[in-house]
Formats: sequence, structure tokens, C-alpha cells
Amino acid sequence: MKRVRRVLSLLLCTVMLAAALVMPAAAAPLYFTSLNDSLEQLTAETMPVWFGGALYVPLSLFSPTTNTTRVDLGLNVSYSASSNKATLFNLRKMLVFDLNEGTCYSDLTGEEFAAQAISRGGRVYVPVAVVCEFFGFSWSYNVLPTVDQGYLVRVKNEDVALDDARFIDAATELIGRRLRDYNQRMNPKPTTPVTPDPEPVQPDDSPEEKPAAAVYLGFRCVSGEELTAVLDLMDRAGKLGVFFLTPEQIREWDDQVRRMAGTGHVVALAASGEDAAATARLLEEGQRELERAACQRTAVVLAPKDQRERLEQGGWICWQDTLRAGPAQGQGGTAFSRGVIRSLGSRGRSAYLTLEGDQISQVLPTLLRQLEDGSFTVTVPLETRL
Repeated sequence: MKRVRRVLSLLLCTVMLAAALVMPAAAAPLYFTSLNDSLEQLTAETMPVWFGGALYVPLSLFSPTTNTTRVDLGLNVSYSASSNKATLFNLRKMLVFDLNEGTCYSDLTGEEFAAQAISRGGRVYVPVAVVCEFFGFSWSYNVLPTVDQGYLVRVKNEDVALDDARFIDAATELIGRRLRDYNQRMNPKPTTPVTPDPEPVQPDDSPEEKPAAAVYLGFRCVSGEELTAVLDLMDRAGKLGVFFLTPEQIREWDDQVRRMAGTGHVVALAASGEDAAATARLLEEGQRELERAACQRTAVVLAPKDQRERLEQGGWICWQDTLRAGPAQGQGGTAFSRGVIRSLGSRGRSAYLTLEGDQISQVLPTLLRQLEDGSFTVTVPLETRL
């Protein structure tokens, strides 16, 4: 279970997450970005993310009107919320990312590429390697010797003057200032108001309020229509989940699979064979289907309990749910949600909840609301900054 939690916390949609992206100021890696010889501001909005083993940068980085350094690489960018498409273009080329379909193609030639854009925290991110190769840029990824767990992602065109080593040396002082500014924003010093001789404060004997426990949502939908309804509800609520699909479901629901991958959900595999070897073969089949449908792989699987140890020895990460529940036909959202919260309430720790069946969408809005109103925070294993 510890292994599952550790790996899931790093996935996003090997996952792919997301969600809002919050970078701890000291413990987690810090990603600086630069365009040619100019260092971007260090903020949550400018930092790259990892997804499916590839490095993604904000779409805004490639436009002088939206990046923080106003460096012009000769590109324009646009994003249409109505079509959920991101476009990068110049006078000669146009690259389009369809986030709904999970596709990438040249709008002028029709050539398709094995890539996709993703959405995190309301921002669109694009794979830096694909964009740079398409438009003839170069890019690099370097360790910053003066910053603990600090890295520099650098995008360059023909106007660049300094190589990476000379740029890092020249920008050392500026990198330090960017880091100090970032830490001050992330950890502001509390202001202490001046008050004249306050009266002694009586000790508070009330019990200390426990922090909300994280609950991770997994889904096993039995129809494409139900899956679409659940995705719509999760999108409206701004939540992300883990969706377990069999190889057949990935083949049949490839549009929804690309939608899940593009919007930050974790696409995982579900299989149940007569033994661990048979289940592993089904999982490999699902892996191939996932690569075909969404150009990504996953290690997260839902498998029979008695086969999990053997599968984990083979490198799979088995989801071990705290509770598996599905609403009965006609069961109301309130009754179902209360039953789920009662089952989870006594644990006081992170919980892994798997929702299954063809009635999930009928109870999900109430469940999300009651979980948040209670002692749980609906969380997803985001693909964080590694």
C-alpha cells in the first residue's frame, strides 16, 4: 500500500494530474525556464510539468505577449475554449493540439504527430520537445548547481548568444533573486499587529480539529454513456480521478480515453484473468491499446486481490481500494453518500474509494459535495514536477 501511495502521488496521468499545481518551496524540485538568454519569472504559472515521461511547458511560454520576458521566438499562440484547441503558428507552419481528441497535427499539411496537450489548473501545457522540433528550435534541460533540486529548461532559436554553461554562470545572481521572490510569495511572513496590552487569552480546551483526510477516487464505468456523464460531472466540479478500463473498453471508448488523458485524469488498466500470468497478458494488451489511443502508458492497474503481489513483482502498481461501492438502482445520492462516508469516516487517514456500476453519475454530485463538507478532501495523484 505504501508503494501504491508513493507512486500514485507522482503520477498524473502516468499519470497525468491534476490539478492545481502547487510547488513546495524547498522540498520539491524547482523548474526555472528561459527563452534564449532571458530568464522567466519563477511562478506556478511558468513552471513545466512532467506527463507520460515527457516534459511539458505552458503554452503561454511561446508568445511574447504572454511570457514574462517578452522574448519573441517568432511564434503566435491561441487557445479556443469552445473547441478546446491550442494552436501555435508562424507565417510558414501551424501546429494544432486538440485537447478533446488528444491529438496533434499540422493544420497546413495534415501530418499527425504522436503527441498531445494537457490541461492543469486551468492552464494549457504542450510537449516542449514536439513544439521545438516542429518549429526548428532547440531546447535543453540542465541541473542548476546553486539551487537545491533546481533545474533549468531552456528554449532557444537562432538568436541565442550564450551556451547553457555560460548562461547559467551569467544568470546565477538573477536565479537567486527569482528563488528568493518565489519563496517569499509561497511563504509570506505573518504580520504582527501592534495592540496595547492585550488581555490574557484563556487556554482553549476545545479538541484540536483534525486536518481533512485525502480521498482518491477511482471509477469503473460499465458504459460509454455513463463514462461521459461522469467525466462531465468531474469537469464541472474541477476534480480529477483514476479511471480503470479493460482493453476492450479502451478500444471502444478511445475518444473518451483521449479526453481523460488530455484533461488530467489518470487512465489506468483493469483486468482479471484466471491467474496472475493471464491477468498480466490482459494488462499488456491494455497497455498497447492505451498507447494506440492516447500515446501514453500506465503502470496503475486494478486486479484481483490474490494476484496483486505477483503482478507488483512484474512492475505493475496495484490499486488497493479502501472501499469499493456502487449505488443500487434507484438509490438516492444522499443515502449512498452517507453510507460511503460512514464507511470511511472512522479511518482518519487517506482513503482509496472505487465507484463502480451504471448509476455513478446519479450520486456523484452529492457524494463530492458531502465528502468536501465532511472530513475529506477529494484529491488525485497528480503528475507533479518531478
